[in-house]
Amino acid sequence: MVALAEGELQSGTGLNQEVDLGEFDSDRDRRAEAICILKWLKSFDFVFCLHFMIDILGVMDHLNTMLQRKDQDIVNAMYQVSSSKKEIHEIRDVGWDPLLEKVTLFCAKNEVKVVDLEDEYFNGYSHCRGPQASNVNNLHHYQVNVFKEVIDMQLQELNNRFNEVNTNLLLCIACLCPSESFKAFDLEKIMKMATLYPEEFLTEYDLRVLEVELGNYIKDVREDERFTDLKSIGDLDKKTIEENKHIIFPKIYLLVKLALILPEATASVERALSAMKLMKTDLRNKMSDQFLSDSLVSYIEKNVLKIIGNDAIVNMFQDIRPRRVQFIKNSIEMLCDNIGSIAIARDPMVTNKTRHIQRKINFIHQELELGNVRIEKIHTDDNLADPFTKVQPQSKFESHEKGIGLRLATD
Repeated sequence: MVALAEGELQSGTGLNQEVDLGEFDSDRDRRAEAICILKWLKSFDFVFCLHFMIDILGVMDHLNTMLQRKDQDIVNAMYQVSSSKKEIHEIRDVGWDPLLEKVTLFCAKNEVKVVDLEDEYFNGYSHCRGPQASNVNNLHHYQVNVFKEVIDMQLQELNNRFNEVNTNLLLCIACLCPSESFKAFDLEKIMKMATLYPEEFLTEYDLRVLEVELGNYIKDVREDERFTDLKSIGDLDKKTIEENKHIIFPKIYLLVKLALILPEATASVERALSAMKLMKTDLRNKMSDQFLSDSLVSYIEKNVLKIIGNDAIVNMFQDIRPRRVQFIKNSIEMLCDNIGSIAIARDPMVTNKTRHIQRKINFIHQELELGNVRIEKIHTDDNLADPFTKVQPQSKFESHEKGIGLRLATD
């Protein structure tokens, strides 16, 4: 008011608007949320889950890394799966007491309150009531509902992914491993593997030829000193090509290629499924299959798409067929005389004043970040859209009318 009285600010419609986005309520909400998070971080429940995750992830991390490698060794991968299962079983059988001891020592060192395991479990909202209340104490919750249940889920996941069929297939592939002069070679298992590929080995004659070829092949490579130091199936594939044995034993070379393709295809599918969770979110849960497929290709092959410029993509779509409207390569300028609306468009933070706005407002935030749209402030006297949205004085209406280009028919 003082600034207006002294002439430092101009008065008028659309000037000096207050931006009420609920800053104070928003700050208070964030402060309360931060206090709750800090309280949870200092709780026994968080410390227990953190140490438990370290134990489980320590076992699974090496296995996951090996299985996702493009040049993985099938034999070592199978050994790692087997050892991981045994180690998780061991944690389930004898790992409870060491875990509880580590958690207790950590809590004592960092002044975190240790819960009494015989007390009734409290989840932070309400105590268990009814006939089951006496059976759900802290010991039962952490040992059964958390410790054993998570371990059982991990074991079930491993058993589902490496069931009897998958395990047998991988063991058959492992028989092609050239380490220690083809020590793992097993003619029966390799023939069993070949029967799983009916498109490559169509008839009984093809299988019979393969069986004969395998007998000649194993004698040849075991006597060849150039194949004595090989360690993996990948090394075998390279050496086979270098020594031109893929021409002498074409069906054996086909089996080696199939053995190398299988783990790579499996890892590619796993990466695609992981990417699918990132692409199809709550905000885009109605996207079509074709759009999802295109988005996954763009995400998975992002290293390839990085070298392709936006102009090349726009020109390609423009040349597909004649269009009445050309694609806009530069950003679109949008003029707005409301400071509050501009602030909401530029700031993705949702406050108590903007919770009613639909989620589609995120599209505006995305377009602003990509540079496709620019929002600029325009004075209300220059906003030619005002006659369509609000009542105006006659003089301002006539000014906007001329600015739009409207004229009376008699003029």
